[in-house]
Amino acid sequence: LPACRAIAAPENGAAGDRSVELRLSSPLFGWVTEFGKTLPMAKGGGSLGRGRKTREETGPIPPREQLSELDRRAQAVLEGLVEAAGGRWGLSGTQSIPVETKEVLVQLLEAWMTTHSRPHPATGRPYFPGSPGAWHAFDDLYPLQDPNRWNPLRRAVMLELESLGYERIGGANGTTWYLPG
Repeated sequence: LPACRAIAAPENGAAGDRSVELRLSSPLFGWVTEFGKTLPMAKGGGSLGRGRKTREETGPIPPREQLSELDRRAQAVLEGLVEAAGGRWGLSGTQSIPVETKEVLVQLLEAWMTTHSRPHPATGRPYFPGSPGAWHAFDDLYPLQDPNRWNPLRRAVMLELESLGYERIGGANGTTWYLPG
């Protein structure tokens, strides 16, 4: 997935003006946000606590034509699972996303971890440092008002990754992973 761009420029272009307009843009999602508006990027980022967001804070579903082939296939699976669980909206009483480890979701997280991997500082082995969190791979393709609903599905896909040679660092709840060699 392409990185976001941050642009800081003097407001109204006035010489000596110290105020700054902040714009974030993403070529993948086509959104722009300005200073003073919230664009949650982490589970802790929603204004409703525990990563939960208002409808206005919840990002749009990215258009399929802007996605890679893998992302399009994954988005279609995620859409089906989310809609079967009551849709994107809702905070209390909403269902978790059903646990179905579809091959495409395993491929999606493999690609996510590979894209965000780097050499481990102590061992030099390729590893995923846990950030951005793996749940972003799902939420970037089909954003939910309550991203905690991804947790059971994310856990199931992670178990599948372990069977493929991905090695969790830090025990059963560790967020960092060695990639298979």
